[in-house]
Parts: sequence; structure tokens; C-alpha cells
Amino acid sequence: FGFSNMALGVYTSFNQAAGYFTGKYRYTNAEWYIQDQWKATRRLTLDYGVRFYWIQPQYDAALLTSTFLPELYDPSKGVRLYRPAGTPANPSAIDPATGQTAGSLARGRIVPNSGSLTDGIAQAGKDTNKYLMKNRGVHYSPRVGLAFDATGQQRMVFRVGGSIMYDRFQGNEVFDMITNPPTTFAPTVVNGYLREVDARTALLAPFSLHAFYYNGNVPTVYTYSAGVQTRLPYQFVLDVAYVGSLSRHELQRLNINAVPYGATFLPQNQD
Repeated sequence: FGFSNMALGVYTSFNQAAGYFTGKYRYTNAEWYIQDQWKATRRLTLDYGVRFYWIQPQYDAALLTSTFLPELYDPSKGVRLYRPAGTPANPSAIDPATGQTAGSLARGRIVPNSGSLTDGIAQAGKDTNKYLMKNRGVHYSPRVGLAFDATGQQRMVFRVGGSIMYDRFQGNEVFDMITNPPTTFAPTVVNGYLREVDARTALLAPFSLHAFYYNGNVPTVYTYSAGVQTRLPYQFVLDVAYVGSLSRHELQRLNINAVPYGATFLPQNQD
């Protein structure tokens, strides 16, 4: 009943951040290269070189960002959640450790003072470096190409080449880190009344959390090609080549605490 729910202030989901923060995001790219061409013989030519990349991880100069490091997480300091209790006719919630009960709307919310809300969280410049990941230093990008004139008359030429290339990932991933605790608490509460939303008394719900893989690998592309060019009559040229590329260390989002498939349908999870 959408209209009556609106009039009464009934919500199914409510989210609000404890503050609004703006990061000061910075990064520097430095690249340089050397290259050469060597005509080894009248029929063989080599092109080769190396490009150097220093891709500084993007960071927040205000040091408001944070990440989650699994090795810092201590299960003994984790918070507890209210669990379902009561009966279908008279539902309630219970703290599994103390037996303290609460209203049914407390189900799934954090038991106050039951643990650390920042367990496993590393703040930039304090618990980890300002990048929230390793700075992997200078990357080396070799490039090589070979052209061989099979007949010596420029009628059939074989060409092969390859390279390794690097680039930084998009900044949006870094921007998300400012929404993490302890800078920002943005809990989501469900199934309640707006009149009950009070920062002084509201029970927090588990919040979303973004993290970086600390290894800090840079997106990498390996390219390679091989082909042959043949001169045809009437100034035509036939060019046949195989061109390929392999991408590594691309962005991928993983849920390291995902609910297993099918859990929703298990009898013990029906309430």
C-alpha cells in the first residue's frame, strides 16, 4: 500500500551517511623510452626498444580513505547481530550471546557495543600506506619487431612483433574508498518507521565496504602478431596476419563474504 506507507512513514529500506566528505585525489604518471632500428642485413630489419612506466597509485591527499585487509580482521572483535526470536504471532529479536531481547525490527542489526565497527579496516596513512595498496615502482615494457625479406626482391616479407603495455585503472574505484568507515558510516536499516530513525538511538545495520587487493597489480596487456605480405600483379599487395592480445590484472569485483547459493531456500533461513 504505497500511499498509506508514505503517509505513515513506513520504509522497507533507509540509508543515510553520517557525513559528506570530499577527497583530494592525486596521482602522477611518468613514462620514458629508448628505441632503435637495426638493419642487420639487406633482407633483415629489427625494431626494438623499452618503455618505462611509473604508475603511481591514485590516493587521497586528505587521507580520508580506508580499505579492508583480511589479515587485520580479528573474529574475536567482530560485532554481533540480533537474530530472529519469538513466534510468528509475536516476533522478536535476541542477542545470541546475552539472551537480551528486542523488537522484531532489530533483527539483523548490530548489537550495541558488541564489538569493533572498524575491525579489519585500515585507514590511509595510519594503518597502511596512503595508496591502500603496494606501489609497484617502475614497470618495464619491451617492444620488438622483425621484418624479413624472403626473396631479397621485396616480393614476400615476413613480419613478427610483440609488446607488453601497462595502464592505470579508472579512478572510480579509488573514490569509493572514502565511503568506508571510520570516515563514513552509512548504515542501511530495513522495515521500520521514519519516526524511529534517530542517530542517538537507531540500531546500526551492517554497512557495505569496499577494499583493494593489496598487491596493487597494474592492468597489463600483452600484444603479438605475425604476418606475411606478398606483392601481386597490378600493384596489389596481399597481407595476411594473425594479431592477438592477452589482458591480465584487470579490474574484477569479488564478494569475499558472499551468501552461498541456495541459502535462502534452506529451512533454517526461512524467517
